[in-house]
Amino acid sequence: MLRWLTAGESHGRALVAICEGMPAGVRISTADIVVALARRRAGYGRGARMKFEQDETEITAGVRHGCTLGGPVAIRVANTEWPKVGRGDVPGSGGRG
Repeated sequence: MLRWLTAGESHGRALVAICEGMPAGVRISTADIVVALARRRAGYGRGARMKFEQDETEITAGVRHGCTLGGPVAIRVANTEWPKVGRGDVPGSGGRG
């Protein structure tokens, strides 16, 4: 059974995900995650910002040489627009300027 834990918010500096229960030896790369995130960006009902925002992904733990180690896998997805979001220069971001 896989268990996902997440921290952060879409308008923050980054999202962090930890996946527990991943068996050892599963091939995974940041490119695989980028493909999944690209599918998410194209989803129904997404705002205009989703079309141009780019996420920076990093696998920070649980994978070595492209294969899972059997322990939790930690993934960080950085928000490349973070310094701009929430400062008032993005309509609807909640910033005060």
